[in-house]
Amino acid sequence: MLTPVDGSSLRPLFTAELATRAKPLAFHHQRRAAWIDNRYKLMLSDRAAANPAKVGGKRDVPEAVALYDLIDDPREERNLAARPPEIVARMTAELHAWQRSVERSLSGADY
Repeated sequence: MLTPVDGSSLRPLFTAELATRAKPLAFHHQRRAAWIDNRYKLMLSDRAAANPAKVGGKRDVPEAVALYDLIDDPREERNLAARPPEIVARMTAELHAWQRSVERSLSGADY
């Protein structure tokens, strides 16, 4: 029996079966968490992820929070985190919900 794993197949994106993702893609790597929807990529450092109430504050930009427009800035050179606070707030809430889901899955609560 296979053990259930949270996630989504990226195969349709690579085979051109799907132009956009139906759900955002999330990952955690090297002390940073990322939440990628079809246009924007939000990155939070572990410090920002540990203090979600402080995300979006001026002192958290740019080192702890980064937001990139992947259409207008595919090389991720311009951090927009200080400009559209509603996008940062929405994506941060979605990322934290995903992180809680992963924690539930790891504990076996989802299965």
